[in-house]
Amino acid sequence: MKNIVTVHLSFSEVRRICKAQIAFTEKTCPWARNVSLRTSFNNELELLDMDWDAFMWPWADEFGIPIYDQFSYYDYFWDVAFLPFTWFEALVVSLKNGHPIKWEIARPVKPDLTVGDFAASVILGRFVPRKKLRVVLTRN
Repeated sequence: MKNIVTVHLSFSEVRRICKAQIAFTEKTCPWARNVSLRTSFNNELELLDMDWDAFMWPWADEFGIPIYDQFSYYDYFWDVAFLPFTWFEALVVSLKNGHPIKWEIARPVKPDLTVGDFAASVILGRFVPRKKLRVVLTRN
């Protein structure tokens, strides 16, 4: 079910906020191509662990929202597992046993955390997943 929120901003102000989110993401993630409000931080840009911290803290400073305290990292991101042996050791074990190296573990997909979620968060002043939100704009 979507929450309906009335926002007293002009369409041009909302558009400015959305463009600022896209520009910040492009600046902070130079490998990102064709960033839009639907671009996913976790599933598309693959910002994980320290990369996420390097994005999140400057974002919170620039837009003035302490978003770190407002959502659970693990709702959107998998815990980064550090393997107990190196690639070289894995290769040796693989060659010795005659089995191919397989690193991927099948996991359910986490929900997207998008640039649009962050634009909605700036508009509302707190973290809110955009898919659970319907915004009604009013004229000032």
